[in-house]
Amino acid sequence: MDWKNFFTEVSEGVKGLCIGSLSKYTNAITKDIQRFLEKTKRNFIQWSQQVIDGKLSKEDYESLIKRQMAGIEFIAIKQAGIGKIELEKFSSGLVKVIFDTTFRLLP
Repeated sequence: MDWKNFFTEVSEGVKGLCIGSLSKYTNAITKDIQRFLEKTKRNFIQWSQQVIDGKLSKEDYESLIKRQMAGIEFIAIKQAGIGKIELEKFSSGLVKVIFDTTFRLLP
């Protein structure tokens, strides 16, 4: 998978998630997500290859994304002071953006 294209498409997808009270934090949130992706790049490359090789199901891949995100602190989102429901909605949207982008870019 073309990592640079993946990184760009996920970043663009994040901008689409930054609505309502998050809209004024779009740039900071995008930077947080970019840092997250850089820190976890190896995992995403490994997992996407396992999907290609048939060693990892789509469901398992999605579960791995969720687990990876659970350990990450998104500073800008905390600064936005959003509620739990809005945070869960953003997190679910981010999982979907990463998941959909991965499968759109896989050969």
